[in-house]
Amino acid sequence: MTSQPLSLPAAAERTGISADVLRRAVLNGLALPVPGTADCFAEDEVATWSDWGAIGRLLGRLRPLPRGGFAGEHIAVGAYAARNRYRLPFSGAWLVGDGGNRRTPDGYARSGHAYLAPCVQWAWDFCRIHPDDYARCHAELTMAELTRLRLRRGQAAGEADFAVSEPWERPAIFTVLREDGRDQRLHYLYETDVVAPADGRILSRMGRADDPSFAEAVAAARANGADDEASFFIEHAGGEYSQFAHVLARSLTVQPGEQVVAGEVLCQAGAAHHHLPHLHWGVWDSWHPLFAESLPITIAQCEVFEQNHFQPRQSLWLEAGLVVRAAVD
Repeated sequence: MTSQPLSLPAAAERTGISADVLRRAVLNGLALPVPGTADCFAEDEVATWSDWGAIGRLLGRLRPLPRGGFAGEHIAVGAYAARNRYRLPFSGAWLVGDGGNRRTPDGYARSGHAYLAPCVQWAWDFCRIHPDDYARCHAELTMAELTRLRLRRGQAAGEADFAVSEPWERPAIFTVLREDGRDQRLHYLYETDVVAPADGRILSRMGRADDPSFAEAVAAARANGADDEASFFIEHAGGEYSQFAHVLARSLTVQPGEQVVAGEVLCQAGAAHHHLPHLHWGVWDSWHPLFAESLPITIAQCEVFEQNHFQPRQSLWLEAGLVVRAAVD
């Protein structure tokens, strides 16, 4: 017997993906309605939406544009009012290594996230650097300049960071590799606390509040002492979701379904990464990695290193190259 197509509200209820997110997914060509209908979906296709094995098929529907970004309806900077008050997800001073909306003179986005899936368009990568290098940071910081900041303990000023590599480049730093160069435990961010940027509920990377595999993975990481990488969500009020990646699985102190408050310690940064070790954070409008849209939020209150000292800022839009720290409450 052929199953009846599911209406958009029924599909939203079945998958836990909001109706608004599904409507935009249709506009972007990711969720395909039954031919001849505007918002009815085949039950078989709906069943695959929560299966991460279907992501490859969904990615194939994205249509990249020449200057980065993707065809469809996406949320622009300044076009969204956040429903939560966000703080920085850490203590101390960190460098915004990637993220923002700046463009080169020929129109290309400076942020590498702009060329990935829409859910990470406005996400950030944060690094930690030596305090003596704060004054060298600015919003036009290039990759070459970034590699010569002291992101690693014991790294001399002006010395290229051996852990940095870009998939589209083969910089000269590959000629000076040595054994400790890729040991991410030497970087300043290793085992530094990651905190909740706003109140919310912990979800696993599958968007679940009742995921037993999450606890099992954390327990296994603690048992073997390895730096296994973990990622997870915080579900905030109003349909906003913080997504974290590249954290130490063994350091997680929270479980799916647990309520957290802004500033509460969740885990530690420092999981191995192929390129520059960093903490990844972005805010989505859904837990689903392909249907979600990256939300261009601002930081309610923080401090920025400018003119050789930290200055308070409110409603700050983060750009790569800025050194920022959480404001003292």
